[in-house]
Amino acid sequence: YSLYLNYGMKIKKTDIYTDFFVYTNGSRYVNFVNNLKTISNNQSAGIEFRIGKSKEEKYDLSITANFRENFSTSNINTGKNNFLSQEHGAQANINLTKKIILGSDMNFYHRQKVDAFDKNTSLTVWNTYLSYKLFKKNNGVIKLEVNDILKQRRGYDRSYSSNKLYERNYNMLGQYALLSFTWNFTKTPGTTTK
Repeated sequence: YSLYLNYGMKIKKTDIYTDFFVYTNGSRYVNFVNNLKTISNNQSAGIEFRIGKSKEEKYDLSITANFRENFSTSNINTGKNNFLSQEHGAQANINLTKKIILGSDMNFYHRQKVDAFDKNTSLTVWNTYLSYKLFKKNNGVIKLEVNDILKQRRGYDRSYSSNKLYERNYNMLGQYALLSFTWNFTKTPGTTTK
């Protein structure tokens, strides 16, 4: 089963917007291990809150907080498999001039330790960029971005399957800088700015 609810609103005359999310899901597995019937139940429930403020061609700021509790029980596994995971972030895009935009985002990830996996899995990923709009219609952009400034990005996943708890680590592209040019040459009405 799964359930996902979202409510958002904009506060008049302030340019502030908020979003609130509530979600839950669960599953039940029944199988046999060495002729022994095993039953495992997995659930997770969480909340997320986002607040931001934006003004067209001036700035866009937002903060997000996400908490999720994960539960797993099995009649053949008595270890602690419940854990809290958190993801929090902040983002800012500021128009320094009509042509120059400075942007940055930072995300913090944390998963509580469990009996089977007791390593620290917390990490913070920080990215930033500077872009410059080109041409009369601002449909060209030169962008310099630096990703994973703190050198902490890594692939990580923890999940349940049947009566087992899995933790997976994998390689991801780490710190890098990128200079790019983008040109929007579409002729669709309303897609370019003055």
